Amino acid sequence: MATYIPSAFAGSQDDARRLIDRYPFAVLLTQGKDAPQISHLPLLFEARDGGDVLVGHVAKANPQLEPMASRMPSARRAALLGGIVGFEPAIRQVDVTLKLSQNKSAADRVGVIAGLRGENQEELLSWMLL
Repeated sequence: MATYIPSAFAGSQDDARRLIDRYPFAVLLTQGKDAPQISHLPLLFEARDGGDVLVGHVAKANPQLEPMASRMPSARRAALLGGIVGFEPAIRQVDVTLKLSQNKSAADRVGVIAGLRGENQEELLSWMLL
C-alpha cells in the first residue's frame, strides 16, 4: 500500500528515522470487528543486516495484539514475558510527508519562519530550513 504524497512534501527514509528517533511513538491502526482500533505505541527504528526494522511493544491486554500475534512465530510468542508483547516488523516501504509550507509563496514562508522564531519553535524551524 502506498500513501499519496505530493512531491513538494516528500521526505526520505533518513527523515523518517530522524522523526522516529526524536519522537519514538507510533499509531497502530487496525480494523476491529465493529470499528477501527487505534493505539499509541513506543517504537524504535533499528538498522539490521537483513534490513531495517521497527521495534516496539504492545500491552498483552490490548485487543489489537491478536492481528499482530497471528503473524508472529509461535516460538516467539511463547518467549514473551509479563504483560507486554514485543514486535519487530520489517520495513518494506517508507512514505514520509513533510508538509512545511513548501508549496507557499516565498513571502508566506518568510512569515511562517518569522512566526516560528518568535515562538521559539527551533526544532520545527530546523525542519523547514532543510
